[in-house]
Amino acid sequence: MDGEGHMSAPLLTNYFGLKFVFADMQLPEQLWSAYDNAAFLAHETKIMDKYGKAAKQSGENYVTLALGLMKEKNYDEAITVFKRNVEAYPLYPPNHAWLADAYEQNQDYAKALET
Repeated sequence: MDGEGHMSAPLLTNYFGLKFVFADMQLPEQLWSAYDNAAFLAHETKIMDKYGKAAKQSGENYVTLALGLMKEKNYDEAITVFKRNVEAYPLYPPNHAWLADAYEQNQDYAKALET
């Protein structure tokens, strides 16, 4: 590790090692450029099967992806991602609000109110 000494190198090697080992948890680049509900759900299932039911993306990834889909008016797809976000992070109130907004934009007012 360039610029690191005997005592500081382990911090970076641990970080980069963990990042490498768990790289398969990250959403594939293809989902960012050409989103597909089936591929998204398959990826989420794959990481949960491998790492356990608690495996999840960062909330930032779910929200960024879903808001991008909302901007493109792909409301059904945004709902899929926001639902996974709520499942992964149920105690964060804005997650429920984003899901409700997606339902509302998709003109599913009953689901929006329920959410």
